[in-house]
Amino acid sequence: MMIFGVSANANARDVRIGVGLVLPPYVIQETDSGLEVDIIRQALAEVGHRAVFVYLPNPRLSLALATGDVDGVATDRVHDLSREMKHPICCSVTTLTFRNFRDLAPVLTDTP
Repeated sequence: MMIFGVSANANARDVRIGVGLVLPPYVIQETDSGLEVDIIRQALAEVGHRAVFVYLPNPRLSLALATGDVDGVATDRVHDLSREMKHPICCSVTTLTFRNFRDLAPVLTDTP
């Protein structure tokens, strides 16, 4: 589950969004793309903003938001970020839900 939180101060045309470093196919830093990145980029474009993604280790996302290094974060942390930040933030509804699984059919049908 991904939650998108934006600082109340994020009103500039360019909006800096903190995202984790690697989570293909959701976040692909090398191509500045992925399902999550593309959804956020399009959502901000719809209201006249340009997303500028800042790729950070997940534990640094909250700190980057608190210090103003980013205007928003995409995170799977479901606790109340505004309480941690000590200032108001706006949280979206869940932007992405996924489950990790492995197709076991090749393993189960491969007999010696």
